[in-house]
Amino acid sequence: MTEKLIEDREAGGFNPVTPGEVPVMLVVVLLSSSVALLFSYFGGIFDHEVHSANYVMVFITGVLYVSIRSSRRTALFCSLLSVLCYDFFFVQPYYSLIPSDRQYFVVVIFMFVVALVVNELAYLARLYANRANLLQQEAETERIKNTLLRSVSHDLKSPLTSIMGAATLLSEEMETPLSDSLKKELAESIAFESSRLNRIVSNLLDMTRLESGGIKLHRDWYHLEELLASAISAIETRYGAQEIDVDLPSDIPLIEVDPILTEQLLTNILDNCVKYAPAERYEIDARVERDSLEVRVHNGGKVLEDEDLTRVFEKFHRGDTTKPGAGLGLSICQSIVQLHGGSIWFESGITDGATLAFTLPLPQESPALLPEEQSEETGETN
Repeated sequence: MTEKLIEDREAGGFNPVTPGEVPVMLVVVLLSSSVALLFSYFGGIFDHEVHSANYVMVFITGVLYVSIRSSRRTALFCSLLSVLCYDFFFVQPYYSLIPSDRQYFVVVIFMFVVALVVNELAYLARLYANRANLLQQEAETERIKNTLLRSVSHDLKSPLTSIMGAATLLSEEMETPLSDSLKKELAESIAFESSRLNRIVSNLLDMTRLESGGIKLHRDWYHLEELLASAISAIETRYGAQEIDVDLPSDIPLIEVDPILTEQLLTNILDNCVKYAPAERYEIDARVERDSLEVRVHNGGKVLEDEDLTRVFEKFHRGDTTKPGAGLGLSICQSIVQLHGGSIWFESGITDGATLAFTLPLPQESPALLPEEQSEETGETN
């Protein structure tokens, strides 16, 4: 019963006349009266009496419009106003609410019936549309849930299996002694797989918080080169040394960003390059475009297909399903950029790999670097 009432309210079945509907209703009644008066005026000019049915049709048209867009109470109220205006201006005796011909009461009843029927049809259409949207949302939620379970179960199982295997061998060392090199290899395997497991869980938690609005930006002024250095260090710790060329203009301004999220943004982009499209060299450059800073990361590895370009930021989508990961890295990047008020996109060449570009808005004024900071960046000593 409660669900039925909620659906009725969402469809406008029992909604009262809201302040936003009153002006629309008054404008419709005023327009209907104005059009009817124009009919009467031109009928007088051409010495042709306008039949009362024409006036009725004008007012019914306005009632139909309000009935389709509004709740039942608003539709009935509009019908009442329309009947009063029709009776006052166009039914003899004029400028009176009491008609001389009782047959006009049929018109009143007819307008109320029309308002109720049309509003009921519009209400049912809105109700079924709400139900269809609800079913679509439930189906999409179920699809995402199934995709998440499939992806997470596979990606969690692989590192857990490696960790359990290495830990089991180390725990059985008393029965089967292991060499120092093998013990070191097993310990490194546990550390690597634990780190991988931690990244998967962190991505899932970050995606959940970003979508629910649970993350608030803690902005501060940072130099892009500083954030890039931290991201590159994290990637090289994860995958080993990489050939990454960074080309930043000397006068690049400071950016006001959340440092943790921005570093995660850069790390996820580089991780996606190394994991899914490894290349001998990666290029990063930046430039100021009007009121934003545009950062471009070029990867000379794999060329993206058109299908991948359209789905690259889609949650749980992976271009290469044989590689580990939940397919959330670039989706998180998109959320972080949008949270900062920027935009992100992919550009794929024909033979020279792909370029991921994103923008971060630049405030009207950014703080100038202190002399100590400038000397540190240029390598000068006081």
